[in-house]
Amino acid sequence: MFFRHFVFSILLYGFLPLFLSLFLSPLFISVFIVPLLGLIAIFHMLHLRKTLEVTDIKGVENWLLLLVLGIFSILFAFKTCFIYFFAIPLEKVLAFALGFITALYGGLNLKFFSKSIARDIVTGFIIFLLMLISTMAPFWVVSLVFGSKPRFDLGIFLVVIPFMLTVGLGEEVFFRGVLQEIFVKRYGLRKGVFLASFLFFAIWHIAWVVRMNSIFNFIIFVLYAGFLGVLLGLAYAGYKSLLPVIIAHATWDIVMRSLSIPSTKLAPLKYYLIALIISAIIYIFLLKHFIRLVNSLSKTSKF
Repeated sequence: MFFRHFVFSILLYGFLPLFLSLFLSPLFISVFIVPLLGLIAIFHMLHLRKTLEVTDIKGVENWLLLLVLGIFSILFAFKTCFIYFFAIPLEKVLAFALGFITALYGGLNLKFFSKSIARDIVTGFIIFLLMLISTMAPFWVVSLVFGSKPRFDLGIFLVVIPFMLTVGLGEEVFFRGVLQEIFVKRYGLRKGVFLASFLFFAIWHIAWVVRMNSIFNFIIFVLYAGFLGVLLGLAYAGYKSLLPVIIAHATWDIVMRSLSIPSTKLAPLKYYLIALIISAIIYIFLLKHFIRLVNSLSKTSKF
């Protein structure tokens, strides 16, 4: 049964978008086809879970670790193809489906919601704000002080929402719900979060090298992905459900696509160094307290 659903998922959520991209605009596919496939995949996985009894595992066998690493390789190959040929990563639904199937096959009990979905959503936005404050916000402040004007594109904002929600769903289920869970059970919290949410999440973004015109920008991009992945990993470890990190991840991508702050006057380097120091201090503080902070949000919310 697992093998059949595994192959079916690769064909429907992987090869179908790849095939359609040869004839249709990849943008059209990302806006309409991928979100539709995401809805199909959700019902597909819910049906599959109803037919199986999943019990939480205490340890991780070598075969499960090899399986999830093999799936990571398959997903990375699809991602690289989509980016290289079409400049849009359309493998997100496939990541969700294969991650879900792996969780079922390996005995991982994925928890998507807490007792309050409203609380989960609010917590997701709070996590996003903390991610923003500890990374981009100090640099944006410097740019604004020296004359930059923020640009918000409402059209892009509305268009990318369905796709970015799919991005959050696919990547968070695989990297936090499956990969991190397996690594944490095998190696402990610190090593597990580092391996899944920093190392492998950074490697995941290396596929964008085929579209980068600057090695410096590429290195910063990959490192930022890893740093943000750690915050998402700690948030998931503290909150114990996926919806908040899905919301935080999707909101980050939506804002980064629709909001830009171009530099009209280049600020002196020392101000960007100050922004970097402030960002690093906030980030390090969050690393030490993020799990406890998110856990407190899950308990003290009034929703």
